[in-house]
Amino acid sequence: MRRLWLGLGILGILLALAITVSLSMERIHQPIAQTLTQAAEAADREDWEKAQALAEKARTRWENYWHFTATVADHTPMDELDGLFRELAVYGQAEENPHFSATARHLSALAEAMADSQTPSWWNVL
Repeated sequence: MRRLWLGLGILGILLALAITVSLSMERIHQPIAQTLTQAAEAADREDWEKAQALAEKARTRWENYWHFTATVADHTPMDELDGLFRELAVYGQAEENPHFSATARHLSALAEAMADSQTPSWWNVL
């Protein structure tokens, strides 16, 4: 009987951790995606100061939570995000609008996918 309760306790702890991670991933990556979309929109308006500031804000948030994300997520999309943030910085310095805007939107979609990949849903279970 004692082992049953110990097992149930461990399962309860694992469930609580899984829920916490799922909620945290969305809370971390959704603002990154929104900020990058705003950066792309600012670049489309040729507001480079705001576009670069928003891109830097998103990159800083990404780097702040990189280690946490690395503990629970696949590293392949993380490597792609890292590379695209570097590209975005180059396009921002050159004020190259189509490439900056497209890269920012691509980063936004990847950040959103990163959040969605850890969110509990029926298609993640299958």
